[in-house]
Amino acid sequence: RLARSPLLLTLASILVWGCGPQKNQPTGFTVTDSAGVIIVESTLPLWPEGEGWTLAPEPEVTIGQADGDERYLLDDVRDVKRFADGRIAILNGGSSQIRVYDPAGRHLFDVGGPGEGPSELSQGQYLALHHDTIVVYEYLPPTLTWFDGSGEFLRSTRLPGQLEGAPPFGNAFGFLDGGAVAITTPVRPDYSPGRTREVMSIWSLDWRSEGVDSLAEIQTTEIVVHNTGGWNDLPFGATTYVAASDSNIYVAPSEAYSIRVLDGSGTLRRLIRRVVEPRPVAQGDVRRWAEQTMAALNQDQDPDRVDQITQRMREIGTADVMPAFRMIAVDAEENLWVEDWDDVGVDQGAFSVFWPDGAWLGRVTLPPGLPILRGRGLMASVLNIGSDYLAGVWIGDYGVEQVRLYRIEKG
Repeated sequence: RLARSPLLLTLASILVWGCGPQKNQPTGFTVTDSAGVIIVESTLPLWPEGEGWTLAPEPEVTIGQADGDERYLLDDVRDVKRFADGRIAILNGGSSQIRVYDPAGRHLFDVGGPGEGPSELSQGQYLALHHDTIVVYEYLPPTLTWFDGSGEFLRSTRLPGQLEGAPPFGNAFGFLDGGAVAITTPVRPDYSPGRTREVMSIWSLDWRSEGVDSLAEIQTTEIVVHNTGGWNDLPFGATTYVAASDSNIYVAPSEAYSIRVLDGSGTLRRLIRRVVEPRPVAQGDVRRWAEQTMAALNQDQDPDRVDQITQRMREIGTADVMPAFRMIAVDAEENLWVEDWDDVGVDQGAFSVFWPDGAWLGRVTLPPGLPILRGRGLMASVLNIGSDYLAGVWIGDYGVEQVRLYRIEKG
């Protein structure tokens, strides 16, 4: 089962184009062209105070309940997508199915199911809608399974299973124009004692020609390797988040508020930056993180247990400063959404939204309860943002998973 958050694993393991600098812009951002790479750095949002985008106060659609009809019981939702006609497709890991609902949230049909047959989905991880054709990526072995819009099986395509010595699987995070899937695979690091960063490769896999292109190699989770050979995620350590639009790949190391925008060939085209003062990790942050995390996991916050976790984390050590943000997403219009780091990183933060050209628009607050991460090496969220809606997975009462769709009110 995929993990929800890199910090939770610590507990578990105890624009505007320009050709030169433009200073003091009243709009709050500057644009620089550095050897063909556009650098956009924002200090102030473009939205006036009190204006900008908001989410409707109540969800337009809610799918998921605590008991009753099996078709509405969700478990380990791994992806959510919305058809052009308003239907909602949910990749439900607990049942190894894609469940399809009408625009009002009424169940229509299921496809897939557990097993190894060509139309079954034992390892489904990523869901795409390609011209309203349903496509599911399975990571072991890497396979694309295609269904038509009514759920009829079309074909199954096996992708290259071994990428230059990488493990025979990877996590998909995007469906690029031209027929390629963007995938990350882990690279075996040197586990020498001390602090280090894990490494991942980003690949583009063309399902038609079976061509494989290596696009980039990135540092991901910051870990502490012990003399015994074991390791832990560094509390409040940096990691790298990835996302994709039809044409671009976004790489976001969380140690600084700077997101790299690569084209489909892996060439760096733009840097999107926001000026943010780093926040030092304070003495009480570790204990507060332990308390909030145990509450989020519905665990009894026994003071002795909190003390044990806090002491263990302090023995591991922490990062010097908090991460700049917690995750990223790209909407259907290629606006970049960056979840800003809030407090100790357990509670949902507001999202800073950037135009495709890189200028910072402002912040959008989401209702609390959105689980953040479903995949440690991928660092991606179950979040789908269209031009006028935001759909994701919320944790409701008693830990019940719910897919909710909120209308984006752009004013």
